Amino acid sequence: MVEFSAIARVAPHLIVQLEGGQEAVRLPVGRFTARTIRLRVDVAATPRLGTTLFVQGDNEARRLAVNVRVHWIIHPGSDAYLVYNSAWPTGLPGGVPWARPSRGSVIAKLVYYFRL
Repeated sequence: MVEFSAIARVAPHLIVQLEGGQEAVRLPVGRFTARTIRLRVDVAATPRLGTTLFVQGDNEARRLAVNVRVHWIIHPGSDAYLVYNSAWPTGLPGGVPWARPSRGSVIAKLVYYFRL
């Protein structure tokens, strides 16, 4: 197994992390080499508003996945999230079909704290 990881921090607003690895897998039914790569980017616009981007790809699933999350702290204990998930097949003869993801969703979540 071979793995790598690199992190760059531009305090206090930006963190970029790149990870990857390769592993030779042996199973009773056969052998294969799994390769993965992951990118994470955290950006804090303000102490209460930030976004995170995750991108991951691997050769065995032949899939590139993206997750983008916007997080807003309305006030302590109350948060709003907006999340976009999507995935594209890879390893196709014509390349990645960016206009047609194989799956995708947008999710909104609100957590609100109040006292009586």
